[in-house]
Amino acid sequence: MARIEDIMTLAPVIPVLVIHD
Repeated sequence: MARIEDIMTLAPVIPVLVIHD
């Protein structure tokens, strides 16, 4: 599982990938 630090770093990226669809 990704670490909290990784999630915090990808936090602003994940939504973009989802919205981009």
